[in-house]
Amino acid sequence: MTTLETLDDLIELAKIEFPEPVGQDELRKLFTYLSNKTRCDISWYFEINERTSVRFGDPRAVAESHSVSTSVNASIFAGESYLERGANLESLRGYRDPSVEDNNLISGMQFQITPGWGVSDYRNGVLGLFSDFKTETANYFAERERETNITILK
Repeated sequence: MTTLETLDDLIELAKIEFPEPVGQDELRKLFTYLSNKTRCDISWYFEINERTSVRFGDPRAVAESHSVSTSVNASIFAGESYLERGANLESLRGYRDPSVEDNNLISGMQFQITPGWGVSDYRNGVLGLFSDFKTETANYFAERERETNITILK
């Protein structure tokens, strides 16, 4: 794990960017992969909210969507190796890249950072969990890309 010196270093460690936005099915596969690799239990919800309206009195009216928002929240229940180093329960939130047109896609995840805490306030198990999730997420996407390339070559 990289040495963390500043709050910016911590924020960078806690942020997990995906090489491309993913939807609900891909996120399910990613969380399953992360659970197996880190030996942590993961519980999450993927929520899509759509605001739709139709005009009363117009026989040709069609329901129109005005806005769609997607949110992902996950709870990570630390596995034994992280528990031994002081981790317990951590939270992840998915985030969207506003430049991506499809509102149902998530561009990455961010571990929750405790306001007012510095790097030294975090236990080694928590920092290790952040680091391992970031590394294993990169590994997941690298494996997925290799599998896609092999399929294309066949």
